[in-house]
Amino acid sequence: LSVRLEYPEEDYRLLPHPILCQSAQSPNIPIRAMTIQLSLRTRKKKPSVVASATTAARSCAASALLLSSLVPFPYAVGFFVEHSAPRIRAPRRIYPMEICAETTTTSSSTATDTSSSPLFPDDSLREGPPDLESFSAAYRTVGEEVACQPIEASFSNVPKDLCGTLYVSVPAMFTSGSLPPPKGSGGMRPQAPVVPDGADPSRMATHPYDADGMLLGITLSPPPPPIDDEDDENNNSDTGTPMPPSAVLRARYVRTNAFTSERKRGKRFYSAMDAGRTAPSKVSQAHDHPLPLYKHHLAPGLNKKRSNRGHGVPLYWAKRLLVPWEGGLPYKMDLLALSTIGKSALGGVLGAEDPMGGKHAMDAARERLVVYSNKLGESDKFTVCSFLEFDAEFKEVDEDRRRTLTLDGVALVSDVSVTEEFIVVAVPKTKVTENMRFLIGERDPSKILALGEGGTIYLIPRTNREATPIAIPLSSDGLGTEADLQIMNAYQPTSDPNLVQLDVIRSSGTTAISTKKPALWPWATDLDQYRSLSTRRSLWRYTIDVRDRTVVRREYGGAEDVADGPHIGFGTINPHCSAREHRYIYATMGGCGKEVAPPQGIVKYDCMAGSVIQQWKPSVDEYCGEPIYAPYCRKEGNDVTKDFKSDEDDGYLLTLLYSGKLDTSSLLIFNANEISGGPICTVPLGMRIPHGGRGTYVSGLSWSKEEIERRARLAEKIEAKGARWNEVKSDFSGLGLRLDDFEDIFGTML
Repeated sequence: LSVRLEYPEEDYRLLPHPILCQSAQSPNIPIRAMTIQLSLRTRKKKPSVVASATTAARSCAASALLLSSLVPFPYAVGFFVEHSAPRIRAPRRIYPMEICAETTTTSSSTATDTSSSPLFPDDSLREGPPDLESFSAAYRTVGEEVACQPIEASFSNVPKDLCGTLYVSVPAMFTSGSLPPPKGSGGMRPQAPVVPDGADPSRMATHPYDADGMLLGITLSPPPPPIDDEDDENNNSDTGTPMPPSAVLRARYVRTNAFTSERKRGKRFYSAMDAGRTAPSKVSQAHDHPLPLYKHHLAPGLNKKRSNRGHGVPLYWAKRLLVPWEGGLPYKMDLLALSTIGKSALGGVLGAEDPMGGKHAMDAARERLVVYSNKLGESDKFTVCSFLEFDAEFKEVDEDRRRTLTLDGVALVSDVSVTEEFIVVAVPKTKVTENMRFLIGERDPSKILALGEGGTIYLIPRTNREATPIAIPLSSDGLGTEADLQIMNAYQPTSDPNLVQLDVIRSSGTTAISTKKPALWPWATDLDQYRSLSTRRSLWRYTIDVRDRTVVRREYGGAEDVADGPHIGFGTINPHCSAREHRYIYATMGGCGKEVAPPQGIVKYDCMAGSVIQQWKPSVDEYCGEPIYAPYCRKEGNDVTKDFKSDEDDGYLLTLLYSGKLDTSSLLIFNANEISGGPICTVPLGMRIPHGGRGTYVSGLSWSKEEIERRARLAEKIEAKGARWNEVKSDFSGLGLRLDDFEDIFGTML
């Protein structure tokens, strides 16, 4: 909803509220009961709440009457309602206001009532099991991209010391070929038309992880400080110069080979994992939701079975933005327009067939980046895994110190971390159960692999290449597996450098409900079905003694002396604590305590206390995504000031929230030191963002709407013309063909 009140002397803009983002093609379209809070801001004054009230109105027209009763000014002409759905272009409609000065003000109306707001639900809305119909509604294809869309905060303002860009990659296309090629693209037309999700099962993704990925960019820029007439003689207030938006949104699909090929054909072409996804697996964790253990086909080299879907954890380093995956080279993205530049070999460090892992680790003190390259599927006896370290300029640190390990069997490396001295990686024990099928070429992990008990933690020296890596075996404790550990951080305490503290999100390895029925789109429409797809995950502390080669594992507790911690999903820490001692961990939290449930709220752990200290949960139809820590930062003109506070949690926490009732998503901003109080600001995105997004926040990285708009127009022209000759890459071959050309031309022959 975009609202503007027109007055004889000055313009006032009402900040939009997410509960009003409804279809306005008709003034009688149904909406749910709401609390409306009006916040006014002018070019000269800060925003202020002027009125608040609750209505049981069921239509936009009735809401207009409520707004009429709230606005304490006698000269308002009307308010405008604009459609917020990205695919429908509804005309702007004006609803007149009949306002009388006598009906506008009461002392109680100016108080902010948050008891029944969707942002601050009361206990009746928080209680009860999650609404899985609302949860599964997010798993629908995002049918349009967003080139450059200014968006406004609807609840309070974006804090002035929150200046930067949030990048989130998310699976968003569940029916292959759902985005037609652009007009004027050289006759490239799909062989099949766009169809709704579910209409053609042969084109549907069999797991959310196998959907094509979309990259979101949300640039947060604080509004300029108020300008007084006497302070600036050039102040052009009479012309009504618009204020900059609170944020600028972009959303574009990553043009991977799989995406481009299926876009041309209008059908699902890379489907080698589908049979394993829908068949009963030997490993409950194999196709876990939202993040599976088996992330790609194990056939080595460039081939049509390994499909990069373009939604790995975004990596920003040395002014470059990469979207990695486990099975091949990452894709380089444009920072402003989010257009796909092409595959990146990291300046020639990686070969054409060298994969770069989907996760990475940073050493904040030294400004170092560590990634891994794990070559799976070449042998059932061993796996070659390399670890690469880069400096702040994205140059490899002493190539002679590159460490390459030969790991036993098929080593499923899923994450990496670093301390001052070591690279830390955990490898679960696996075994090939079908040796003959492996020998004749079968590489679907669901058909040939099984998990053993326990695993191994490797401590790889960072500085001394001659030093022998330390391998510490992990026996099974019957409480979980070592497969697909999500590492939050690792560090060596200053009090005892011979210890390594490792915090991980660990899976129980089993589902609460067993079923032989295949999980098909939209995968989870009731709680039992979700529990048959997802294993329980919780936060654990691994204390590694380098001297004794021992590991002590301990699970973090819950809130208020609850022994068992909650079921959690993706987590994060303050990035300035990477490879250093940290105290706080933030994660998504299920809505049913320790029982498995979709990620819904946000939880904060205190590592010193070993338990949950704060948590926040929205209403039963709303679901939070991965929390991402954002440090303080100010930008005035071209000057960027990064204010790193002494307290670890003096910053902000960002997360995307999907509302099933409204079928739209919003960006929530929390104070990191007090998440239980709820979000301090909400920015409606005006579009649906599916679950499973992973993100990174770059402090101080921001541009004006006009700069982003110009770059987006240029990117669209290049794509429409198919101008592939002017893409800047570092991965050209001697034949003048790009790596993705090789895969597209020769991939089906390999």
